[in-house]
Amino acid sequence: MSNTRTFIDEALEMVSSGEEFVQAMADIYSHTEVRDILMEYPDWIVNIITVTFMVIL
Repeated sequence: MSNTRTFIDEALEMVSSGEEFVQAMADIYSHTEVRDILMEYPDWIVNIITVTFMVIL
């Protein structure tokens, strides 16, 4: 995984449940750096972000 801290890394440190993580991902796509490295994260994170993005559309 990239050594660069991202919006995802910060959200993971600040939340204490899966529900809070989902809520934290609401503005994920305003953080363009994440798009380039998203596939480096575990599947469950990629899935949450993908679903979040689909709901936003």
